[in-house]
Amino acid sequence: MVAGVDFTVVQDGKRGGNAMADGKRHEPVMQIDNSVVSGANAIIARLRAEGKDLDRHLSARDQAEAQAFISMLQGTLQTAMECEWYLNDNNWFEVVRPLYTTGAFPGNWILPMQVHRSIKARLGYYDAERKAKLFASADACYSALAARLGDGTGYFFGERPSTLDVAAFAHLAVHLYSPMVDARLLTSLRKHPSLLNFVSRFRNKHVGTKVISSKVDVPEVEQAATTAAAEQGSKEPPKESLSPEDKARRRRAKDFLAFGAIVTLAWCLFTNVIDVDAAEVPEGVEA
Repeated sequence: MVAGVDFTVVQDGKRGGNAMADGKRHEPVMQIDNSVVSGANAIIARLRAEGKDLDRHLSARDQAEAQAFISMLQGTLQTAMECEWYLNDNNWFEVVRPLYTTGAFPGNWILPMQVHRSIKARLGYYDAERKAKLFASADACYSALAARLGDGTGYFFGERPSTLDVAAFAHLAVHLYSPMVDARLLTSLRKHPSLLNFVSRFRNKHVGTKVISSKVDVPEVEQAATTAAAEQGSKEPPKESLSPEDKARRRRAKDFLAFGAIVTLAWCLFTNVIDVDAAEVPEGVEA
């Protein structure tokens, strides 16, 4: 990798029982020796403390400029990405939500609901006007990055990668390779060929296609059920013919029904509504 650290990618630490799996930690998570470090800033600080500082060749002024760009990535662009993923019904129901539903019931229903609610609460309310301003700011961020990068044949500060190069790749690669249905960020990013070239070169040279694939696997949503219904001549229209609004309405209905079933069962179990009484034994019959 860029910092010269040998590493192993853990695709699914939680189900694998890895020590790094902890819902209270911030991603990314890195296990160094016997300690676990979470969060990009904490990982960078730890690597610097061990003499692996990607910014050691930068002047104080360049380091300050790099930190300003990183703050922009972690602020405006991160917020825009979360808005696109979690506040857009097409992206949430068709792409993002299925990634949280691979476990067993009821966890595969509760987890996406908790994640969605948590992020929506953190982001706050975004109407059409506020979203437009946010994505306009994201486009301005892309323009600023492209202006600093130049023609895209080098790095942000010359011929050697810095922390800004790593941070920029981490954010831009997600915008470029994520298969969103409504990809406003991708549309804006494609206006800047130098940034596209940067992501491609950085990926091929420092990361590799095995770690980050340009084709993201997204679970198919009820494809088998749709095919079976079509073969049986179901009167219900196939899912592919439904509008995005109808698809979102169906999923909300399913979530509501699942929630109702769980609440009803819990209420029955914990309020003793369901009582099991011993049957009366007729006279002359031994119990």
